[in-house]
Amino acid sequence: MLTLADIARAVNGKVVGRSVRAPSPGHSADDNGMSIKLAAGAPDGFVVHLFNGSGETEELAAKDYIRERLGLPPWEPNGNAMNGRVEATIRRIRAKTKAKAKAEPKPRIIAAYDYRTPSGELLYQVVREEPKAFRQRRPNGRGGWIYTRGDTPSVLYRLPELLKYPDGTVHLCEGERDADRLAELGLTATTVSGDAADKWTPELAAPLRGRDVFILQDNDAKGEKRATAAAQALQGIAKSVRVILLPDLPPKGDVSDWLKAGHSQAELEAICVAAPVWQPTAESPAPRFTFTEFGKITWSAEVEHLVYGILPRSGLVVVYGAPKCGKSFWTFDLVMHPARGLDYRDRDVVAGTVVYLAAEGGTGFKKRVEAYRRRHDCSQARFYLCTDRPDLGTDAPAIIADIKRLVGESRPDIIVIDTLNRTLVGSENKPEDMARYLRAAAAIEDTFNCCVIVVHHCGVEKGRPRGHTSLTAAADVQIAVERSGAGHVVATVELAKDAPSGDEITSRLDVVELGEDERGNKITTCVIVEAGDLGLHKKARPLPDIVERAKRALANMICDHGEGNANLPAGFRGVPEETWRGECYRLGIGGPKDDSMRKAFNRNKEKLTRLEIVGTSRGWYWLARP
Repeated sequence: MLTLADIARAVNGKVVGRSVRAPSPGHSADDNGMSIKLAAGAPDGFVVHLFNGSGETEELAAKDYIRERLGLPPWEPNGNAMNGRVEATIRRIRAKTKAKAKAEPKPRIIAAYDYRTPSGELLYQVVREEPKAFRQRRPNGRGGWIYTRGDTPSVLYRLPELLKYPDGTVHLCEGERDADRLAELGLTATTVSGDAADKWTPELAAPLRGRDVFILQDNDAKGEKRATAAAQALQGIAKSVRVILLPDLPPKGDVSDWLKAGHSQAELEAICVAAPVWQPTAESPAPRFTFTEFGKITWSAEVEHLVYGILPRSGLVVVYGAPKCGKSFWTFDLVMHPARGLDYRDRDVVAGTVVYLAAEGGTGFKKRVEAYRRRHDCSQARFYLCTDRPDLGTDAPAIIADIKRLVGESRPDIIVIDTLNRTLVGSENKPEDMARYLRAAAAIEDTFNCCVIVVHHCGVEKGRPRGHTSLTAAADVQIAVERSGAGHVVATVELAKDAPSGDEITSRLDVVELGEDERGNKITTCVIVEAGDLGLHKKARPLPDIVERAKRALANMICDHGEGNANLPAGFRGVPEETWRGECYRLGIGGPKDDSMRKAFNRNKEKLTRLEIVGTSRGWYWLARP
């Protein structure tokens, strides 16, 4: 059965909600002007919309393009499901499309430029087409090409030739044709492919370390920007950098045009040597940060969630709870919905690939997978399990590399790390160890632009994740999981950036019998199922004891010293923060030491105000609800 994921892979698009967004045929890779939705009643099985205002001819051509990329023949009407007028219209449009295709020349490759490893292995090509256009492609391993560079790293053009002369002066051009032209003159020349020219990396600049570099700027704004970016990137790496705008260069002209106009190699070398060494100035660096005027700020309607109200498209999600509360069962059930493309408890879900690192209880986790298969009659899902136990802080680069090999050209949408304790070497309470762990999680998130879920235990207070508070500070979403008095698994969205908090999802664990072991003992595990509306989400969860004590301390102070004023809502009495804090210190809430009491008070104050149990304004506090 055709899926959105199949279509996305075929047309180099991405699944967004219940549709695929992809470049329109003949447009650039970042166009995203075509929307494709599955439609069981449509003749093709899908419908297409082009956002660039194209008409029926272009939309029919787009459908044929999609079918071709899916390996299907062009659709032909058979008259069984339509009247003669519709069939005649389809044939007329198709004839018009063919006539237009004949009238327009097909792009043809007129040059191919190889980008190779230091040993000469072909990594990718830049091809020049006529009518003028540039595309990148890489070998598919079967004698053909994939027309994207994918995750293939950027390298300098003519790298093997460049490395033959490690001390040679290098002429850095804007295009491959220019580099080849200078190489024909016996000069050492290179360039970088278009997308890398604006995003120099240390690896890309490394072969130019300790060399004299002449940057030959094209005579246009783009050429100036790229020359400045290259000079900036090579500052402190190359022995010297000179930026040369050749004299008498026509608008948009390059070094090849200059030589073609009759200038000589000797002139070129003399001009390059005479050019001043480039020095950074206040005007020279390309802007690193972009600022947008208030009136020009626009927002996007692009889907920003994987599970609406629970999992963002990208970001850090912390799921925490006491041991044996069902947090791993609940997390596994949650992420299986995107993995299968199923809505979750009436919430919209964006289908995606899930990678689950089950570092705690890996053997038992495999049983959970089997139980899920049986309960849901599910044999396939975009889900990958790893039961190895990494040190995230050290192993993040290896994890990233292995996931890239696993998913190929696509990317994971969700990566679950279960649990923090089993993947952190060090102390959860030490800020430097937690900071190292969070940097590794951020590296994974940034590499794949995905949602990273960290499953963790709660602290002794049971009202927050265990360990250093920088974990909560870094979280985009924090979800608490606990067992109710009736034994249900209750997940509460405690905080979520740009989304409502306080939602509760109530589930129960059902036992699944998998069979018997070699000695005849039953093998069982559990699956999460929806518990329905039990009224639990309408009841306030009991506060942790330490938070409840802080609440009672505030109530006592309001009773004894409270007053109403302009800082409080009408009809309410409150006290200043120092009065509340002093009572908490007097009662020893948080421990015997001043520092521990101070931290405990701040945590309790934050939790009570976040839950809207306590109101605050200008340093005054009052009880907003019992």
